[in-house]
Amino acid sequence: MRKLFNFGKFVFFNKWLIFIFIWLYQKFISSQVEQAWGLYTKSLVKKCPKSTRFYGRSMITNPSKLMIGEFARVGRNCFLFCDGGLFIGDGTILSRNITIYTGNHNIDGAAVPYDKSYVYKPVVIGCGVWIGMNVSITPGVTIGDGAIIGMGSVISKDVKPGEV
Repeated sequence: MRKLFNFGKFVFFNKWLIFIFIWLYQKFISSQVEQAWGLYTKSLVKKCPKSTRFYGRSMITNPSKLMIGEFARVGRNCFLFCDGGLFIGDGTILSRNITIYTGNHNIDGAAVPYDKSYVYKPVVIGCGVWIGMNVSITPGVTIGDGAIIGMGSVISKDVKPGEV
């Protein structure tokens, strides 16, 4: 019996079309999408200088309590829980996937292990600080000017100025 259609060539052709589409998206469109998300995130922050940049999508809770300085950079996929107040100084660079919390569950409450109330403590990040990928910062921490935080760190205590 004679084949009317060769499905093997059709599947091969579709794989190449998908490959070409993905390549075109990555080459021409994805950078514009990331830039648009960064501009949208920046628009959420009330007091944000023109020189500050957000790269890609980040989540900011209560952006009215975020104060960010000149020439600061915030990488992709950052989670900034700003309910307790977050200050980021001039020229500070936050890499990708950074989590900063300014509030935590009230572990001294009546319910065990914690009740539904929060305890808020501000986080202050000085000027010229460099924070690597996948860093978590807990409430009440102060990071001094010029400090460098290595990737994957959990910061639960104050960091002195210039400390690595």
